[in-house]
Amino acid sequence: MKKSIKKKWIIAITVLLVLIAASIGVLYTGGIEADTVTADEGPVRKLIKETGTVESGSTIVVASNFSGEIKGVIVSEGDFVNAGDLLVTGDESVAQLDLKSLRAQLSGLEVSLGRAREAVRKNKTLYEQGALSREEYDASTAAERELAAQVSSLRYSIESFAKSSGATGVTAPMDGTITEVYAKEGEYTAVGAGLFEISDLEDLYIGVDLIAEDADKVEAGDSVLVYAGDSGGLPATGSSVRRIHLKAREELSGLGIIQKRVKVEIRMEPSISLRLGSDVDIEIIVDEKENVLRVPVNAVFKLDGNHYVFVAEDGRARMRQVETGLEGDDHIEIISGLTKGELVIQSPGNEIEDGVRLK
Repeated sequence: MKKSIKKKWIIAITVLLVLIAASIGVLYTGGIEADTVTADEGPVRKLIKETGTVESGSTIVVASNFSGEIKGVIVSEGDFVNAGDLLVTGDESVAQLDLKSLRAQLSGLEVSLGRAREAVRKNKTLYEQGALSREEYDASTAAERELAAQVSSLRYSIESFAKSSGATGVTAPMDGTITEVYAKEGEYTAVGAGLFEISDLEDLYIGVDLIAEDADKVEAGDSVLVYAGDSGGLPATGSSVRRIHLKAREELSGLGIIQKRVKVEIRMEPSISLRLGSDVDIEIIVDEKENVLRVPVNAVFKLDGNHYVFVAEDGRARMRQVETGLEGDDHIEIISGLTKGELVIQSPGNEIEDGVRLK
């Protein structure tokens, strides 16, 4: 009986010693492991990230001015042409130029162009009076330029036939580079069918379709980071938003959701070399501050309407209230409550409490 009692005491004392040893181990060698980062100074940026496509500010599809056989294709993709250069010839014996149709199209376009020019005139007055934004004025002038280019293309189509003798020919309506060739020698074409695409490669921009809510945050002149193909993962700076289109249009997302999107044009910095039609990742900076005290966004949490961080101090986590400023995509500005060089804990879990020991 005495041996049994003695044995129980030995077991109890052993368990107690093990618990004491474990506590001492945690106290002196243990603690919670935490991911810390240094509060530093740098930029805080709020970004809109999207993928865009390199487009030309002036692209025209050159239409056929005759119905008949294509006898000769004079130019190839990549050729630079001047306005008036002959692009294709056709057999006049089978060509049936629908001048009435072309002239009717031209008449309609000229009416639209007249209205667009009147709108530009009125918008200029409103802009100078401060009653219209620069963005709205630029949109009206861009629409006028686009209509003028279409009118020019049709006029050249009509004039080129009138001047041709013995063979029907189509000439270039503008200076530019042949970027698409649809015409094939020996095939038949019809009036209005597309034969070539001509683009101005001196006026390239990046076109992006932003969700309407994001487009409302963007302003003309906003800086843009461009991740060109040969950038090595680093963005090229110097680009900016040049135009925000006025009209939102519906698009079906990859998930089958109908979205309202607005086209935004980005002026490329001259050193960026991208091919027409290339896809490129961009980041529009809608707000930023330079050289401010900052920490990662995931280091700050909100409690009872106030912002806090956990600071790693003397081997322990100390909860500290901070005043925050601009919240960017990756970092958040710290106005007060921290100093440069202090260590804060990123993504603190529930096990991190004020005063807890850290490894």
